[in-house]
Amino acid sequence: MKKMLFLIGISLLSLQGMAQETTGSSPNKDTWIDQPDVVIKGEDLKNFPGSSLTELLLGRLPGLSQQQTAPLYNELVFVVDGLVWNNVNAINIYNIEDISYYRGGLASKFGVKNSGRSIVLIRTKTAGFNQAFSATANVLAGVTFPKEGSDNKRMYPQSYNVILAEGSDKISWRGSATYRNSYIYAEKIDRDEQFQLNGNVRYRPLKWLDLGASVNYAPANFENSEWGGRANNLYRSENKIDIDHWNGFFTAAIRPVKGLLNEFNVLKQSLRNENELQGTNDMPGMPRVISNEAGNLKINNFSVMNNLNYSFGIHQDRVKFKVAGIYQFERIDQKGMQSAIYYQETNGVPSTTLSTSETRTGGKSGLHSLIGDLSVNLYDILFLQAGVRRDGFSVNESLLENKKKGMYAPYYAAKLNLKNALVKDIDGISQLQLFAAFGQYRTPVEISTGSENYIGFVLNRDRDKLSMQNYGINTAFFNNRLRVSGDWFRSNNYSYLRISLPTGGDGLAGVNLETESKTEGWRLWSSADIFRNTPFRWTTGLSIYKNRVKRSSLRESFFQLNDDGKNNQPLQMGMQHQFAYGNFSLDVNGYAYFKQPETFLEYGSVLKLNTRKATYLNLNFLSLGYDFKSVMSNKTFKGFRVNVIGRNIVQHQKESMLGKMPRTVALALSTTL
Repeated sequence: MKKMLFLIGISLLSLQGMAQETTGSSPNKDTWIDQPDVVIKGEDLKNFPGSSLTELLLGRLPGLSQQQTAPLYNELVFVVDGLVWNNVNAINIYNIEDISYYRGGLASKFGVKNSGRSIVLIRTKTAGFNQAFSATANVLAGVTFPKEGSDNKRMYPQSYNVILAEGSDKISWRGSATYRNSYIYAEKIDRDEQFQLNGNVRYRPLKWLDLGASVNYAPANFENSEWGGRANNLYRSENKIDIDHWNGFFTAAIRPVKGLLNEFNVLKQSLRNENELQGTNDMPGMPRVISNEAGNLKINNFSVMNNLNYSFGIHQDRVKFKVAGIYQFERIDQKGMQSAIYYQETNGVPSTTLSTSETRTGGKSGLHSLIGDLSVNLYDILFLQAGVRRDGFSVNESLLENKKKGMYAPYYAAKLNLKNALVKDIDGISQLQLFAAFGQYRTPVEISTGSENYIGFVLNRDRDKLSMQNYGINTAFFNNRLRVSGDWFRSNNYSYLRISLPTGGDGLAGVNLETESKTEGWRLWSSADIFRNTPFRWTTGLSIYKNRVKRSSLRESFFQLNDDGKNNQPLQMGMQHQFAYGNFSLDVNGYAYFKQPETFLEYGSVLKLNTRKATYLNLNFLSLGYDFKSVMSNKTFKGFRVNVIGRNIVQHQKESMLGKMPRTVALALSTTL
């Protein structure tokens, strides 16, 4: 049966295409600068039965290392409305307008932290001007079945969302409130409970001036339990985490003359994270060992971005230029404390205290970047872009004293439109475009944001500039019915190696070690409208890619690397399907990886790191819906939709420490007044 499911999954993944837009395959002439690899519409994500944005994106981003990213966030930098958020899961899924994904040379242009990694740009929703009042309600309720072999009980995920919006000719506003509880699969959270409150307003007092402001408040608490261990050693833990996150955002866009635009954004964030961990360790013939750990973390961020750019054209506007100067600044104030006590218990009574500890961390830091950027469009045939960024950093010192230590790094990008240059009259070819990009990024520190929202700084490393590059092709055929893109990429960066501890239950518990790494590989991504002008419509997609990672020896580590440092990752895949007939629709999303190395810790006289080859295939998301809009006689309702949701319905895994994830079935209702 498992082999049959595996073959069915491979057959699904073997279809061509990608349901999200592949913007490189169908460029918009007004957005020929900074084109992303793919754009995902927020409407395609809103019924996802969970709160983890990284899990939601699995199978949708070509080139993403799907096994590592879900628990570690270590390949993605999330930029929301131009600025980096320190807790991306505080974003309300219902408030996402679209998501743009960059991997390659241009990624070095965006963000302040970790700019050399893949970039996810999120644009949030706002109310439009001259928009009539609308009220939308979304409800989702279902059941989550526990992992095989676990002692967890069934859970009943649910979410409730209300959105109100209205706009006049000069002012518009939008507010939303969401309550959600669910299961974060890849992070082993048994239950997460969130409340998300958002409000934003736009004001246009003059034709050349746009003002906007928003406030987000997102408290959350998480609970999870682990159990397992090795022979003669049983381990169990209970973990509770409370998070309190809020931010305020202000934006101003000024267009005093044609072609001149200045965008100014300010973001203030506050994050509080408190956790409690209780563990029990039983060994035959020995007293029970109890551990109690507690900690708290407070992070305050203040970010500013100013983007001044000027666009103009010559030669009857057939040659276009855009010059930009971008300044980014982030100030971080962080304080944390972690305490632990270990004691023995005899007959249920504490007997001997084994150890106690308390650690305090904290400090202030600042990052600032100045970017100069020039883009040129020559007759819609050759597109050139070049820039240089200056990055500076300070820790617990005056920024003025550290500005002289700023480092410079360039980036370049070029696209050649062979369709307009050579095959303009061939109707069957809609696009034929070559592209290349190279970027560098340098800072005297490494900034790392982990899954528990801790921002770490690693100072005084002797390193070269980090770099990333990619070279590829975009094609489209038959009036953009079929779109295929591919590239080769390479990056020199720092990554995290996840080490699983045998006492950590199902293998996901462990430690993260930073290593120098070089990644190179290739990827193919495409989308196809198989049926689009018929009553039955079908858009389908596929991404196929392979990464090769070579890491250096682990610096300053007591672990022994028990391999040659190579991490040759065979094929990974992601797929989307969108079907529609009449008022019915069916959306499917899945991903797979084959013989992917997973690193674990082997005990002995010397601690060694070993690897095993893991294969995993998962039907990540399925949504079958029916829209009652065309059959409703009540004009009060502008829309009413019902969806049956499935999560992890079909899975196949071999040698994976992740194990099969819990399955979820849910019903979603959406109505607009």
